[in-house]
Amino acid sequence: DIATQTKNALTFVKKLHFEISFFIKEIEGLLLEEEERFTILKPAGYSVTSRTSSGLDSAGVEFWMPKDFTVFFCTEEFTDSTKGTTITKFQKGLKILFMHIRLSNHNIDEPKIFFGVLYDIKPKKEDIKKFEKIVWVFSYLASKVLSQNLKINFEDNYSSFKGKYLKKNLLSIQSSSDIKKRILEPLIKIFNDIKT
Repeated sequence: DIATQTKNALTFVKKLHFEISFFIKEIEGLLLEEEERFTILKPAGYSVTSRTSSGLDSAGVEFWMPKDFTVFFCTEEFTDSTKGTTITKFQKGLKILFMHIRLSNHNIDEPKIFFGVLYDIKPKKEDIKKFEKIVWVFSYLASKVLSQNLKINFEDNYSSFKGKYLKKNLLSIQSSSDIKKRILEPLIKIFNDIKT
């Protein structure tokens, strides 16, 4: 019946969100063990960056349930923590790792993970002093950011940055070994290959 289907659907979505959380936390732990000691960025606390809405118009309803999640990491030397958030100032040599999970989109037939490195990151407004102020770009403009084939050359009125990334089918990552071999090793290679 409909009540059971509703309960099952919501239970499935909740389980999916928990699995994504565990996946991100495993990546976070593995990146902290790397020689470069990457730490997760916390723009608004210990959370993912995503777009949601509670609006009743059809465009708003589309975002009642988040379908994209992004997390960012950088080496400890480039960020400071204060009151549960991070401050990552724009400076020479700054490179940001990102992982963007896309569960659903008209362009894809199964969930994807996009992962890569942002560099040459520049604010375009005087009041934007830290990277955490521009992470919203991945919530609202991810399709534009990730529109070129494995390269990023993004610019809007607030910031500009370049990047390189790879993408995989999220459901093909089944184990810690897969995370290390199929995501982290290629990600660290991209990071080391980019000279700033």
